[in-house]
Amino acid sequence: MRMIRSWVLVFLTILCLGTISTQSTIAQDPDASDDITPIPHGDVLDILFNFNGQADVKCVLPCLYEIRPEQTTLSEIQTIFTTLFEGDKKILAQFDRPVELNEEQRGYSLINIGTEGSFTLGFIVSLKNEILQRFHTSLLHPGEWLGSSNVNLSTVLATLGQPDEVYLSIVASEPPQFGIVLTYKTLGTVFSYVYPIEPKHLTQNDEPIVLCGRWSMTYSVDVWIQAVDDNAYETLLDENFRVEQKPGTDGIVYRAYWPLERMTKWNTKDITQFLIDNSEWCFDAYSYNELLKSGYSY
Repeated sequence: MRMIRSWVLVFLTILCLGTISTQSTIAQDPDASDDITPIPHGDVLDILFNFNGQADVKCVLPCLYEIRPEQTTLSEIQTIFTTLFEGDKKILAQFDRPVELNEEQRGYSLINIGTEGSFTLGFIVSLKNEILQRFHTSLLHPGEWLGSSNVNLSTVLATLGQPDEVYLSIVASEPPQFGIVLTYKTLGTVFSYVYPIEPKHLTQNDEPIVLCGRWSMTYSVDVWIQAVDDNAYETLLDENFRVEQKPGTDGIVYRAYWPLERMTKWNTKDITQFLIDNSEWCFDAYSYNELLKSGYSY
């Protein structure tokens, strides 16, 4: 399974927390810096993702800035983003380079790259009527170019409340990473966050795996938005998070996304409040040996 699913990868082939211990601590960040290098049009993201309240937003999830899955047409999307991107031809020209995903769907992506990171806005539309089916936003290294954001993990939880499910993943890649996925079924929305993890915390022993996060160290953020539909919701999760690799000869499933409760001692309610209260956090996942006994290996 892939740890990070950028919109580009979705087109070409088209994430949680480890366990939290009762001794959770606030992350220390001695090297943190307030200096950022903004990406042009980066403010578009907070215009789009204005989840705060009901009266001061264009619409509420799964509607996003008057973009409504299963209602808004491609032409209407182009008009909206022509305004948001202030007619920037370099970005808007990407509407002219769609990708045929299958016999029923076409994909479009607007990629905006800066010196410190990037963000991508992606759309899947029906070939039959050019109506939006799914909207996907991907931010790479957002803490380097976006000083603060409505899609920050703690902000999302504080604004939208407890998610329906939380999924977790740990990957001993290079560099090692862990992911957190929040799902909001009744809002047709899923958030995925990826953070680095220190290699020393992935030792194959009985010691808890320490996971830490804060906005400035966020590797990527992905947001999927689609119409509220049980089948579409299950498909989205299966395609991106719940599809596990087939067990090897040792019976182990590698790098699968598992529910919070299978990898931690915490439940969704408690982890939600913990992350709301602490914008910088550290907590323990089960040890490598404990996860291995449960059938999980990274």
